[in-house]
Amino acid sequence: QELSKIWDTNNFFIALYDKKNDTLSMPFFSDEQDSFEKLPARKTITSWVIGLKRSVLLKENDLKSLENSGDIALIGTPCKVWMGVPLKADKEIIGVMALQDYHNEDKFSQDDVNVLEFIANQIAIAIQRRTMLDNLIQASLKAEEAAQSKQQFMSTMSHEIRTPLNE
Repeated sequence: QELSKIWDTNNFFIALYDKKNDTLSMPFFSDEQDSFEKLPARKTITSWVIGLKRSVLLKENDLKSLENSGDIALIGTPCKVWMGVPLKADKEIIGVMALQDYHNEDKFSQDDVNVLEFIANQIAIAIQRRTMLDNLIQASLKAEEAAQSKQQFMSTMSHEIRTPLNE
């Protein structure tokens, strides 16, 4: 909603990269033409940006050149302009945030890329905090479970020690 105050966000997505499975998941995906939730990362513009480790502003001819060179394999509906910035957490790229437009090649400028980079940094920090919080909650639950197991074991052993064995 906040981004829609700056840009038209009808064609906006956040893609998170799963290194282990080489896949992209889309926790947020809004598009006039296509719909994706999860897809293989291989040869996508998004994975290309992750490998490049920097933001890009690609117009229709740039996208065609990348496809012709074999660097990317375009999926979905071809767009006129694609702007993507890496999401960095702990000096590692965890995904990409992107805006695209199907009608106007001049919809975005380098200034827009700079603003999107700033926003992407804030989003990456929020994702990192959420991940840390989720990990903390999981660790806390495991510790609680271990404490309960220990208490049950001690209670059972105490009972066994106090109760004579019946033969």
